[in-house]
Amino acid sequence: MKNKSLIKQEKQFIVKSNVITRAVRSIDTTIMTMRLFAFGLAKLSDKQYQVKKDIVEFNISLADFTNYYEIGLNHMYDFVKLNGRKVTLIEKEMDILTSFKIKTLYNDEPFDFDFTNLFLKCGHRKNTGKIYFKIYKEIFEKHFVNQIKNFTKFYLPYTKFLTTKYTWPLYEYFRSFLYVSSKTSKSVVFTHQPMDFEQLSLLLNINLDSSYFKKSENLKKRILEPIKKDLLNTDVIMNYEIIKTGRKNTHIKFCTKLNIEKFAQQQKEVYGQTSNNYVDFQNNQSKQILTNIDKDNQVVFDN
Repeated sequence: MKNKSLIKQEKQFIVKSNVITRAVRSIDTTIMTMRLFAFGLAKLSDKQYQVKKDIVEFNISLADFTNYYEIGLNHMYDFVKLNGRKVTLIEKEMDILTSFKIKTLYNDEPFDFDFTNLFLKCGHRKNTGKIYFKIYKEIFEKHFVNQIKNFTKFYLPYTKFLTTKYTWPLYEYFRSFLYVSSKTSKSVVFTHQPMDFEQLSLLLNINLDSSYFKKSENLKKRILEPIKKDLLNTDVIMNYEIIKTGRKNTHIKFCTKLNIEKFAQQQKEVYGQTSNNYVDFQNNQSKQILTNIDKDNQVVFDN
């Protein structure tokens, strides 16, 4: 039988600002890092945290985390290398998480910006089996609590099916647009503006001079197609087109939509049970709208 806390986690949505979604990540970031981050944020969504002066502290059980993602607990204590040092896997992941930074840009002067560490402190206590995170209250309130429109919301169980670290940032990026689109224009489809390869390299944390951008077949086979396959296990369906400038591949254009069946299942949690959108959906009015949208885009999303 599943632990009650894990059953509760299965129903969790993670909410964070787009600034956090697009935080500067370390090149050492792994899929394990992102899972730890997401699992920890579920505690914030569930209001399981403490506020001490200007610091917010929350923790997770390492055993709960490894059970949730079906990872051997002892594996977290295997030795690995980080920058030439021999450390445990969990120590490496905590080191990476504390390196995450938020980049704040200023409109008055395009070259002005600030960098702030997302986590003030995080660590692990083997005697309690807990991983703890500390974050400044100012960051917590601005990017996790007092959110009005610039946010990303996604379902924790989908993170089990993201098999490559490149899927994660794109999934959150797509989800942020689709969530707002479904709320404002009532559309589950979003056609993105063409993104140049430099922007894509920054989003995925891949060197622009790598072979992925020199040979489009490498980009498709090693990055884009695995991402597309991963996303089929989530509520986002993706298609893309690589665009040339002259004879050179320079841009990519994404078109995304929410998986209609999974979107239907999430109506209550996306809109709230008493909202007009949810009531309409229950009366099958929204189903017809979504069906029409699906027909209009069946050529684009021929999966």
